[in-house]
Amino acid sequence: MTPRRLVPASKVAEWEAKLSKAVRDALMAQEALVRRKMGYHGVTAAAKRKPRSSALAGPVVLMPWSSDAWSAAVQKYVGPVAAEITDDARATAEGALPPTMTWGADSSAATMAAAIVSAAVGAGVALGTRVNDGVSSAVDGSTAVDAVDAVFDTAPDILDNVVGSMAEAASNLATRDVTSYVASYFGNVYAGATCTWNTMEDDRVRPAHEDADGQEVGLNEPFEVGGETLLCPGDPNGSDENTIGCRCWVETDGLTPDDLEGADDGSSDEASAEEDVPDRESVDA
Repeated sequence: MTPRRLVPASKVAEWEAKLSKAVRDALMAQEALVRRKMGYHGVTAAAKRKPRSSALAGPVVLMPWSSDAWSAAVQKYVGPVAAEITDDARATAEGALPPTMTWGADSSAATMAAAIVSAAVGAGVALGTRVNDGVSSAVDGSTAVDAVDAVFDTAPDILDNVVGSMAEAASNLATRDVTSYVASYFGNVYAGATCTWNTMEDDRVRPAHEDADGQEVGLNEPFEVGGETLLCPGDPNGSDENTIGCRCWVETDGLTPDDLEGADDGSSDEASAEEDVPDRESVDA
């Protein structure tokens, strides 16, 4: 048996590039809105005063970053890409095995796509706070513009760190869902097949994941990582500490096509097999 990835790393890199472009498109739309609001209120590099005042309420507290606008931008630009790559991840994982092995598997693509969108929206919370605090505390327009420039200079890298690695998470989740299904219907043939947690083996790997490196589990068994039960690296049900920016990946062993010969498709035992498929909602994360 030869260990392998059901989803090639080259596909993951392709999806990461698409996600990166999508979050940058959303960020550009948000930045344009922020700067329009600042200009409307007279907050420019040339301005020597704070935002316009209201005759009734006093100085206006300008909040140019709108969380609603950011959420809408993420839905518009990131949402479709997240749906595309998670569907592709599932199709790729299934395509790595003979069709008879995955004919009835349920897809988790929608769950993963929603997690990607949620992560992108969440990343905007800290960015928005920095923008609004920088503008409201500025002594003049130039200071405010400098504060906003600083945020948007670093924002792409922050978003990439949070969202980019989720392409790998989509690959991992698709792999685990497919292998769980295979274990349920072909357990008599693949009783010894496993999934293994792998890290990038560099100085960026967090300690808990370094400890998990090489951990082998059955096809429908979870990993134990950092005190949590995770179906895969980047499991959307895991904690932020255990999943955000995770670059780990899953490798399978014992699922080569040649092993399928003589396998029972399990169709006569469908009810009991379905009971063996782990419920994602019940996973302790």
